[in-house]
Amino acid sequence: MKALQDVSEATKRSVLAILGGKFKPLIALGASVALGAAAGVGEEMLFRGVLQTKLSEAFGDYVALFASSVVFGLGHAVTPFYTILAFLASLFFGGLYMSSHNLAVPMVCHGLYDVGALMLAHYNVTQLDQKSQEELLGGL
Repeated sequence: MKALQDVSEATKRSVLAILGGKFKPLIALGASVALGAAAGVGEEMLFRGVLQTKLSEAFGDYVALFASSVVFGLGHAVTPFYTILAFLASLFFGGLYMSSHNLAVPMVCHGLYDVGALMLAHYNVTQLDQKSQEELLGGL
């Protein structure tokens, strides 16, 4: 599927630029945890703690969930397909927040997802040969 390949390539390009082309699991884990924590805490505070909460007060829970997820998806518009994936992830994180009434729940889930995704992408990009890595970086 071309759309999924575009998302994968964009992710690999970013991870290669940030973490490099050699597999360094401890450095990658440290960077992934830092980035995952920043995204998990920061994005969930903004999108669930502020936006979804304020919209819920004004329009109800389900309108707030949908609207905040649209904004979240648009904020992650790396590719059209990734926008959709981010929208769906936001529905999940927002649903966790709605059901738990605890902002820490989507924060932790979002952070853990990001750590896993970054580590997997780093591993995958380091399995590419030098020429493939250079071609990926040429897209920056």
